[in-house]
Amino acid sequence: MKLSGKCGTATNSAGDPLPSELAKLLDLEVEAIKRQGARPKTEKEAEALGKLSVEIVGKDHDMNYKKVMRYIRLNSLVPELLDKVDAKQMGFMPAWRSRISGRKTSG
Repeated sequence: MKLSGKCGTATNSAGDPLPSELAKLLDLEVEAIKRQGARPKTEKEAEALGKLSVEIVGKDHDMNYKKVMRYIRLNSLVPELLDKVDAKQMGFMPAWRSRISGRKTSG
């Protein structure tokens, strides 16, 4: 089940969604696929049997499953780090590492 293709925002004139928006969209699509029953209704669903939901979503968005998983992980970042990723002041992996190192020092 594909919820939508590429989404645009009023704040992003290029037409590409912000990383946080894409992360939410991908997460919704993965969860929708996980909730589907195992009986395929279409040829596309039959082809997808045995694949991970992140692989199916990745194929729909022309990205590999690891990139889908990275985007979904953005949903667990604190808002300050997510804002930096959206503003392109920080990349995915540095933001993720900051989140992990912040957790180790505060715990």
